[in-house]
Amino acid sequence: RLAFIGQYCFYKAFLVASVQLLFNLFTGFSGASFFNSLQLAAFNMIYTAAPPVAFLLDRDVEPGRSLTDPDLYRRAVRGDYLNKKTFFAWMLRALYQAAAIFFITAGAYGALRGTWIDQDSMPVTVYTAVLVLQIGTVLGASHTATWINHFFIWGSFALYVVVSLVLTCIPREATYGIFFRMLADPVAWLAIPLSVAAAWLPFWLAEHLLALDPSGSALPPSEWQELPPW
Repeated sequence: RLAFIGQYCFYKAFLVASVQLLFNLFTGFSGASFFNSLQLAAFNMIYTAAPPVAFLLDRDVEPGRSLTDPDLYRRAVRGDYLNKKTFFAWMLRALYQAAAIFFITAGAYGALRGTWIDQDSMPVTVYTAVLVLQIGTVLGASHTATWINHFFIWGSFALYVVVSLVLTCIPREATYGIFFRMLADPVAWLAIPLSVAAAWLPFWLAEHLLALDPSGSALPPSEWQELPPW
Protein backbone atom coordinates (compact mmCIF):
# COMPACT_ATOMS: atom_id res chain seq x y z
CA ARG A 1 0.00 0.00 0.00
CA LEU A 2 2.72 2.48 0.96
CA ALA A 3 4.67 1.66 -2.20
CA PHE A 4 1.62 2.41 -4.33
CA ILE A 5 0.75 5.62 -2.50
CA GLY A 6 4.28 6.99 -2.69
CA GLN A 7 4.72 6.25 -6.38
CA TYR A 8 1.19 7.30 -7.24
CA CYS A 9 1.70 10.74 -5.71
CA PHE A 10 4.78 11.29 -7.88
CA TYR A 11 2.94 9.85 -10.88
CA LYS A 12 -0.08 12.15 -10.74
CA ALA A 13 2.11 15.23 -10.33
CA PHE A 14 4.31 14.16 -13.25
CA LEU A 15 1.20 13.47 -15.33
CA VAL A 16 0.03 17.08 -15.09
CA ALA A 17 3.57 18.37 -15.66
CA SER A 18 3.85 16.19 -18.78
CA VAL A 19 0.66 17.69 -20.20
CA GLN A 20 2.13 21.15 -19.62
CA LEU A 21 5.34 20.09 -21.36
CA LEU A 22 3.51 18.60 -24.34
CA PHE A 23 1.47 21.77 -24.71
CA ASN A 24 4.63 23.87 -24.90
CA LEU A 25 6.18 21.48 -27.42
CA PHE A 26 2.97 21.69 -29.43
CA THR A 27 2.96 25.51 -29.34
CA GLY A 28 6.62 26.06 -30.17
CA PHE A 29 7.84 26.57 -26.58
CA SER A 30 5.50 29.48 -26.02
CA GLY A 31 6.00 29.44 -22.26
CA ALA A 32 2.25 29.68 -21.72
CA SER A 33 0.53 27.51 -19.13
CA PHE A 34 -1.99 25.02 -20.45
CA PHE A 35 -3.94 24.90 -17.18
CA ASN A 36 -4.88 27.93 -15.11
CA SER A 37 -3.41 28.49 -11.65
CA LEU A 38 -6.51 27.23 -9.85
CA GLN A 39 -6.52 23.96 -11.78
CA LEU A 40 -2.83 23.39 -11.05
CA ALA A 41 -3.16 24.12 -7.34
CA ALA A 42 -6.39 22.18 -6.82
CA PHE A 43 -5.27 19.04 -8.66
CA ASN A 44 -2.84 17.80 -6.01
CA MET A 45 -4.15 19.69 -3.02
CA ILE A 46 -7.89 19.00 -3.38
CA TYR A 47 -9.12 16.79 -6.22
CA THR A 48 -6.59 13.95 -5.90
CA ALA A 49 -5.49 14.32 -2.27
CA ALA A 50 -8.05 12.13 -0.48
CA PRO A 51 -8.15 8.93 -2.64
CA PRO A 52 -4.53 7.87 -1.98
CA VAL A 53 -5.03 8.46 1.75
CA ALA A 54 -8.13 6.28 1.72
CA PHE A 55 -6.09 3.65 -0.14
CA LEU A 56 -4.43 2.90 3.22
CA LEU A 57 -7.59 0.91 3.99
CA ASP A 58 -6.96 -1.43 1.05
CA ARG A 59 -6.34 -5.07 1.99
CA ASP A 60 -4.21 -6.95 -0.51
CA VAL A 61 -3.96 -10.18 1.53
CA GLU A 62 -6.11 -11.86 4.14
CA PRO A 63 -5.28 -10.95 7.76
CA GLY A 64 -4.36 -14.53 8.59
CA ARG A 65 -1.82 -14.73 5.82
CA SER A 66 -0.05 -11.60 7.00
CA LEU A 67 0.77 -13.50 10.21
CA THR A 68 1.78 -16.79 8.59
CA ASP A 69 3.62 -15.89 5.38
CA PRO A 70 7.06 -14.36 6.04
CA ASP A 71 7.72 -14.01 2.30
CA LEU A 72 5.38 -11.01 2.26
CA TYR A 73 7.83 -9.13 4.43
CA ARG A 74 10.89 -10.39 2.56
CA ARG A 75 9.55 -8.83 -0.63
CA ALA A 76 9.05 -5.53 1.15
CA VAL A 77 12.59 -5.61 2.54
CA ARG A 78 13.99 -6.47 -0.91
CA GLY A 79 12.16 -3.47 -2.34
CA ASP A 80 10.17 -5.50 -4.84
CA TYR A 81 7.35 -2.97 -4.82
CA LEU A 82 9.34 0.26 -4.59
CA ASN A 83 12.59 0.53 -6.50
CA LYS A 84 14.12 2.34 -9.46
CA LYS A 85 12.42 0.03 -11.95
CA THR A 86 8.92 0.45 -10.56
CA PHE A 87 9.36 4.20 -10.10
CA PHE A 88 10.57 4.59 -13.70
CA ALA A 89 7.60 2.50 -14.87
CA TRP A 90 5.23 4.90 -13.13
CA MET A 91 6.90 7.91 -14.77
CA LEU A 92 6.68 6.28 -18.22
CA ARG A 93 3.03 5.55 -17.51
CA ALA A 94 2.40 9.21 -16.70
CA LEU A 95 4.19 10.36 -19.85
CA TYR A 96 2.26 7.98 -22.10
CA GLN A 97 -1.07 8.84 -20.53
CA ALA A 98 -0.39 12.56 -20.79
CA ALA A 99 0.39 12.16 -24.49
CA ALA A 100 -2.68 9.98 -25.09
CA ILE A 101 -5.08 12.40 -23.41
CA PHE A 102 -3.52 15.55 -24.86
CA PHE A 103 -3.23 14.46 -28.48
CA ILE A 104 -6.52 12.58 -28.66
CA THR A 105 -8.30 15.63 -27.26
CA ALA A 106 -6.40 17.92 -29.61
CA GLY A 107 -7.28 15.67 -32.51
CA ALA A 108 -10.93 15.58 -31.49
CA TYR A 109 -11.07 19.36 -31.50
CA GLY A 110 -9.29 19.45 -34.84
CA ALA A 111 -6.31 21.33 -33.44
CA LEU A 112 -3.90 18.96 -35.14
CA ARG A 113 -5.39 20.03 -38.49
CA GLY A 114 -4.99 23.71 -37.70
CA THR A 115 -8.60 24.37 -36.73
CA TRP A 116 -9.04 27.34 -34.39
CA ILE A 117 -9.88 26.63 -30.77
CA ASP A 118 -9.74 28.80 -27.68
CA GLN A 119 -7.31 28.08 -24.86
CA ASP A 120 -10.09 27.45 -22.38
CA SER A 121 -12.22 24.70 -23.92
CA MET A 122 -9.43 22.22 -24.57
CA PRO A 123 -7.68 22.59 -21.17
CA VAL A 124 -10.88 22.01 -19.20
CA THR A 125 -11.62 18.93 -21.32
CA VAL A 126 -8.12 17.54 -20.79
CA TYR A 127 -8.29 18.36 -17.08
CA THR A 128 -11.59 16.51 -16.74
CA ALA A 129 -10.17 13.51 -18.58
CA VAL A 130 -7.12 13.45 -16.30
CA LEU A 131 -9.37 13.42 -13.22
CA VAL A 132 -11.51 10.63 -14.67
CA LEU A 133 -8.30 8.70 -15.33
CA GLN A 134 -7.41 8.97 -11.63
CA ILE A 135 -10.64 7.16 -10.75
CA GLY A 136 -9.64 4.21 -12.90
CA THR A 137 -6.04 4.27 -11.66
CA VAL A 138 -6.91 4.12 -7.97
CA LEU A 139 -9.79 1.67 -8.35
CA GLY A 140 -7.67 -0.49 -10.64
CA ALA A 141 -5.03 -0.79 -7.93
CA SER A 142 -7.51 -1.54 -5.17
CA HIS A 143 -7.96 -5.10 -3.97
CA THR A 144 -10.79 -4.40 -1.53
CA ALA A 145 -12.37 -1.02 -2.23
CA THR A 146 -14.65 -0.15 0.67
CA TRP A 147 -17.43 2.42 0.76
CA ILE A 148 -14.89 4.80 2.27
CA ASN A 149 -12.63 4.44 -0.78
CA HIS A 150 -15.56 4.98 -3.13
CA PHE A 151 -16.73 7.96 -1.10
CA PHE A 152 -13.39 9.75 -1.41
CA ILE A 153 -12.73 8.72 -5.02
CA TRP A 154 -16.13 9.66 -6.43
CA GLY A 155 -16.58 12.45 -3.92
CA SER A 156 -13.38 14.14 -5.08
CA PHE A 157 -14.61 14.12 -8.66
CA ALA A 158 -18.04 15.34 -7.59
CA LEU A 159 -16.33 18.18 -5.73
CA TYR A 160 -14.52 19.13 -8.95
CA VAL A 161 -17.83 19.23 -10.83
CA VAL A 162 -19.50 21.35 -8.14
CA VAL A 163 -16.61 23.82 -7.92
CA SER A 164 -16.47 24.09 -11.72
CA LEU A 165 -20.20 24.73 -11.93
CA VAL A 166 -19.95 27.47 -9.32
CA LEU A 167 -16.96 29.17 -10.91
CA THR A 168 -18.44 29.03 -14.38
CA CYS A 169 -21.45 31.03 -13.11
CA ILE A 170 -19.40 33.95 -11.78
CA PRO A 171 -19.07 36.64 -14.48
CA ARG A 172 -15.91 38.16 -13.01
CA GLU A 173 -14.02 34.88 -13.00
CA ALA A 174 -11.74 33.95 -15.89
CA THR A 175 -13.50 30.58 -16.00
CA TYR A 176 -16.91 32.16 -16.63
CA GLY A 177 -19.03 29.99 -18.93
CA ILE A 178 -16.22 27.54 -19.77
CA PHE A 179 -17.54 24.47 -17.95
CA PHE A 180 -21.04 24.95 -19.35
CA ARG A 181 -19.51 25.24 -22.81
CA MET A 182 -17.69 21.95 -22.32
CA LEU A 183 -20.83 20.18 -21.09
CA ALA A 184 -22.70 21.37 -24.18
CA ASP A 185 -19.91 20.41 -26.58
CA PRO A 186 -20.30 16.94 -28.16
CA VAL A 187 -16.60 16.96 -29.02
CA ALA A 188 -15.75 17.00 -25.30
CA TRP A 189 -18.09 14.09 -24.65
CA LEU A 190 -16.28 12.19 -27.40
CA ALA A 191 -12.74 13.18 -26.41
CA ILE A 192 -12.98 12.39 -22.69
CA PRO A 193 -13.99 8.69 -22.89
CA LEU A 194 -11.75 8.02 -25.90
CA SER A 195 -8.67 9.59 -24.34
CA VAL A 196 -9.25 7.98 -20.94
CA ALA A 197 -9.76 4.56 -22.54
CA ALA A 198 -6.56 4.92 -24.58
CA ALA A 199 -4.64 6.02 -21.50
CA TRP A 200 -6.01 3.48 -19.02
CA LEU A 201 -6.87 0.27 -20.88
CA PRO A 202 -3.31 -0.77 -21.86
CA PHE A 203 -2.23 -0.77 -18.23
CA TRP A 204 -5.40 -2.50 -17.06
CA LEU A 205 -4.78 -5.26 -19.60
CA ALA A 206 -1.12 -5.51 -18.62
CA GLU A 207 -1.96 -5.83 -14.94
CA HIS A 208 -4.42 -8.65 -15.65
CA LEU A 209 -3.08 -10.52 -18.68
CA LEU A 210 0.60 -10.25 -17.69
CA ALA A 211 -0.11 -10.65 -13.96
CA LEU A 212 1.54 -7.40 -12.95
CA ASP A 213 0.60 -5.55 -9.83
CA PRO A 214 0.13 -1.75 -10.04
CA SER A 215 3.65 -1.09 -8.74
CA GLY A 216 5.11 -2.92 -11.72
CA SER A 217 6.37 -6.05 -9.93
CA ALA A 218 5.56 -9.43 -11.40
CA LEU A 219 3.46 -11.64 -9.18
CA PRO A 220 4.07 -15.39 -8.97
CA PRO A 221 1.36 -17.56 -10.56
CA SER A 222 0.20 -18.72 -7.11
CA GLU A 223 -0.98 -15.17 -6.40
CA TRP A 224 -2.74 -14.36 -9.67
CA GLN A 225 -6.12 -14.83 -8.01
CA GLU A 226 -5.32 -11.86 -5.77
CA LEU A 227 -5.27 -9.38 -8.63
CA PRO A 228 -7.72 -6.46 -8.37
CA PRO A 229 -11.18 -7.34 -9.71
CA TRP A 230 -11.49 -4.01 -11.60
